[in-house]
Amino acid sequence: MLGELVKNLKKSDQSVVLYGAGVVGEMCAYAFKENQIKINFFCDSDKKKQSKSHAGIKILSPIELESLGKNTNIFISNNYYSFLKKELKEKGFKNIYDCSSFLNNADFSKSNLSINPLKIERWIAFYNAMVKKEIFK
Repeated sequence: MLGELVKNLKKSDQSVVLYGAGVVGEMCAYAFKENQIKINFFCDSDKKKQSKSHAGIKILSPIELESLGKNTNIFISNNYYSFLKKELKEKGFKNIYDCSSFLNNADFSKSNLSINPLKIERWIAFYNAMVKKEIFK
């Protein structure tokens, strides 16, 4: 499943956006980089983060995200998966994904993330639980 998604993203001419520039977003950025997937932007609703960059990638506001087009590949990289998926669908976005496959297959042993290495597994488990909660609604 991950292999097919990676292949499609590499072929796509649509932007890749990680929605969430916090801890989970940092982990997702690492996992995407491991798969040679270019992240064009982060998006975050926190006004303090907007117009800045995270890991060298510009952070958009949700309003700026809307200007990218409805076929933008949006990966929800925070713990508000259910809420954001619904909101993004209502705004007409078509390519909305979770980051579970990327996180579950990433090798964080050589990462230099700001997160305590012992907490990475817990963050991934929590994120996966939030995604599954949405799937089993």
